Amino acid sequence: MVRKAIKISESECGTIAIYVDMINAEDILAFLKKDKRYRKKFSFIEEIIFGRYKMPDVYDKEEINQWCEE
Repeated sequence: MVRKAIKISESECGTIAIYVDMINAEDILAFLKKDKRYRKKFSFIEEIIFGRYKMPDVYDKEEINQWCEE
């Protein structure tokens, strides 16, 4: 089954884009717009994707539960 998606954001250079499944797009976009916290977190994730950061760069910024670090 082929599914369609819509582009919700794109990097400045145009080489990387984030797409959302068309069937779920309305719910996902509504969720992101629902609260400023969600939009801020999504913007942070966009920055990571578009900046092509390494995973350790990301984990150093997040507070990870001590039980999950092992």
